[in-house]
Amino acid sequence: MYQNKHAINMYKKSNLFSLKDKILNANPKELIDIVFDILHSELRKSIFLIKNNQISMKGESISYSISMIESVLIPALHNDENFMLAQNLKSLYIYCIRVLLEANLNNDVKKIKHVNDLLRKVSSAWKLIK
Repeated sequence: MYQNKHAINMYKKSNLFSLKDKILNANPKELIDIVFDILHSELRKSIFLIKNNQISMKGESISYSISMIESVLIPALHNDENFMLAQNLKSLYIYCIRVLLEANLNNDVKKIKHVNDLLRKVSSAWKLIK
């Protein structure tokens, strides 16, 4: 058992260093790519936690997802370049936050999946930008 925990901790640490290296060497577009990847992973984790009745950890996971939307994705919007697109994305992000709050309150997997699907469409479009 100890060996498994040790191996898992080593894996997490190596992934953390790899992510840290990616972030330090990323341009602004790549940073948003990384945030979307982390966000999708965190939303899948929230679903897993609900299904496994780990409610307090689920709350932390959803809160972290909301925080990424509020503190990274919304501020990254550039209103001066394409005002309508930025405003529409901001509205979508605010909608996602509201749905995630409801999902957290009601342990609603469908709502988390819905948000993840919406954000996956945005991130897929974002990845097409050069």
